[in-house]
Amino acid sequence: MSIDTASPEVAAKALEAGACAVNDASCLHAPAIASAVASAEAALVLMHTRGTPTDMAGFSRYPDGGYSDVVSEVCSEWEAAAAHARSLGVPRAAIVMDPGLGFAKNARQSLALLAHLRQIVSRVGVPVAVGASRKSFLTAVDPGAAVNDRLGGSIAAAMHAVREGASIVRVHDVRATRQAVDLARRLRSGVGEG
Repeated sequence: MSIDTASPEVAAKALEAGACAVNDASCLHAPAIASAVASAEAALVLMHTRGTPTDMAGFSRYPDGGYSDVVSEVCSEWEAAAAHARSLGVPRAAIVMDPGLGFAKNARQSLALLAHLRQIVSRVGVPVAVGASRKSFLTAVDPGAAVNDRLGGSIAAAMHAVREGASIVRVHDVRATRQAVDLARRLRSGVGEG
């Protein structure tokens, strides 16, 4: 079980109650989260963002000029947070990278991160988690799609993420996504031929 929080106090309580991972959606805005994770010998998912969710004007709203090279800057900023977590006792083997699609990124920037995921995976050298499911950046391909009408885009994003090396995909529609990923793997391996 994992807990999503940017609060060190919530993280510590959840770890005491049996959580084995903390998903920090603030990219270590509060370093005490790393200390709590280290004490519990748990895993730490560091999701890239700039600031905290309460600081953001809205998900997927970010200026086009906010990054000169979104892939390079996200990786560099994430690596700085990961180094800080390691200095607080979290072993590298316990750290997972999440590029933070939609967090301090607009749709174009999120799509660029997803398109260059293989580069991110090879650069950070730790498992990468991708959470694209139902996110607003998916409306780049279907502008009128409400949250519950983004299944196709969500599945396509998850399949792409797995193909490009993501170790974890966070999804709402587990069964449908699992079917799509498993079938794609089976087809790539040639199972069923002949």
